[in-house]
Amino acid sequence: LTFNSAPDGAISFDSNGDISTTVQIPAGSTTGNFTIIGATLGQVTVLANSAGYGRGTMDVLVVMLGGISLPTNLVVPPGQSTPLNVQISTPNGAPLGGTTVNLSSSQTNVLTVSPSSVFIAQGKTTPDTQPQVTGAAPGAATVTASSGGYFSDTETVQVIATISFSPQVVSVGAGGVQSFSILLSAPAPTGG
Repeated sequence: LTFNSAPDGAISFDSNGDISTTVQIPAGSTTGNFTIIGATLGQVTVLANSAGYGRGTMDVLVVMLGGISLPTNLVVPPGQSTPLNVQISTPNGAPLGGTTVNLSSSQTNVLTVSPSSVFIAQGKTTPDTQPQVTGAAPGAATVTASSGGYFSDTETVQVIATISFSPQVVSVGAGGVQSFSILLSAPAPTGG
């Protein structure tokens, strides 16, 4: 059988792991299997032709499967890491075969994401292991998560060094002296 689609290029066909527009049906059989891979949103008509048979048609609607969600207002100190909770929002989780979500940072000198992609298994909405963001230098970076068939998400992550005191509570009598420490979450810059 030979396949084509209208509009041309809106989908591609996968037969036995090869991107192809043909499927071989063995002699004596009545069934051939193939997978459709959506490339452009919208409705597509698939046409099948073979010598000695009438033309077959099938309508396919290529749609977005849902959205990807990243946490908002995430803050990480320089030199430290925190989980980046990636989630897809679909009623039945990831589709057959699962989905890979690609992750990137707009400013890798400020913030890195590791690994750069995560896999969400069929029926699940989160990866088995969440990726990590690591602060490299004070500033802000946008993290983008994308996957074919899903609306992407972009969120800003702040890399902020914090100041704290030790001890947190100090009591000192009138005329008394008490020592305490100021703690930085990252090393002080050159020059202090």
